[in-house]
Amino acid sequence: MATYIKSGLFLSVRFIYSKAYCYLMIDDIVNQIVEDFPDDKVCELFDDEVLNWVDSDWEEESESEYDWYSDYGRGEAENAVIDSMISHWTSKYNECKKLDTDDFVKIYDRIREKYDCLYNS
Repeated sequence: MATYIKSGLFLSVRFIYSKAYCYLMIDDIVNQIVEDFPDDKVCELFDDEVLNWVDSDWEEESESEYDWYSDYGRGEAENAVIDSMISHWTSKYNECKKLDTDDFVKIYDRIREKYDCLYNS
């Protein structure tokens, strides 16, 4: 029975360490992305991406492409920018290894919170 308790305790400590390491890793990834993508660059990427998601008849309903996207966009431009930022990190720092879904979502959410221009995603 003592072996079981020690083993169970070891697994619990290992699990807690693993979760803490995961959060540190996520912080490190987000910090590296923020370092590589300053606010002005991200806003520029977003402004360029918005044009890919605006209907051709936007002038009938809005004063600008940006206004149309603000009214009718569903976060497509924001998603594309964040995906490209994570892909950049993956190819530059992670040897193109795919992140697991949970880590990707955590990183995605943290990046979205860091940049004011990525409000709609």
